[in-house]
Amino acid sequence: MLFYIVPSAAVCIFYGDLIVGLLYRSGRFGAVEQQLVHAVLAAYAVGLVSYGSVKLLASAHYALNDYRTPLKASISSVMVSALVAFTFAWAMRGSKYGAAGIALGTALGSYVNLSVLIRGLRARIGRLYTPGMWRGTQRIVMATAGAALIALPVRYFLQSQKHWVAGLLTLATFSVAYLVLAWLTGSGEAARWLRRPLRRPGG
Repeated sequence: MLFYIVPSAAVCIFYGDLIVGLLYRSGRFGAVEQQLVHAVLAAYAVGLVSYGSVKLLASAHYALNDYRTPLKASISSVMVSALVAFTFAWAMRGSKYGAAGIALGTALGSYVNLSVLIRGLRARIGRLYTPGMWRGTQRIVMATAGAALIALPVRYFLQSQKHWVAGLLTLATFSVAYLVLAWLTGSGEAARWLRRPLRRPGG
C-alpha cells in the first residue's frame, strides 16, 4: 500500500501544481488559481499516508470484533482536526491560503486517528511492523526522494515551456525514476510493473 501512497503524497506536495495545471489550467483558471489549488492539495497530501493506513487498521479492529477503538479514534481525530483547522484558519484569515490551513488541520488530525488504532492493535496482537517491513518502508521513502530529485531539473529546464509540456514530462520522469529506483532496491511491486525479475539489494 505504501508503495503507491508515499510517492503519490510526494508528487502532490512537490509537483501538485503541475497536476492541477494539467487538469484545470485553461480559460479564467490561470497561474494564481493553480497555485491556490496546489496549496490545498499539498496540505491534504500531508495526511495521505494516514488516510490509507486508517482504512487498513480499522478493518483489523473490526476483524477482532473491536468496534469501540475505531469509533474512539474517529471521534478523537474529528475533534483534533476541527481544533487545528480552526486555529490555522484563524491565523490565516487575512490570507488567500486560508483553505489550505483548514486542509492541513484535517491532515494532521488524521494522524491522531492512526495513532489510536496503532496503539489499540499493539495492545492486542503486539508489534505490527517487522524489521523487514521497516526496511521495505525505508526503500520506498528513499526511492521517492530520489525520484523527486531526478525530476527537479526536468521541471527547471522546462519551466519556460507550455504548462502541459512541463507537467507531462516532469511527472513522467518522476514515475519512471521511482519505479527504477524502487526496483534497484529490491521492490517486488516495481519488478511487476517493469516486468523485470526481482532484484536483491546489492546483487
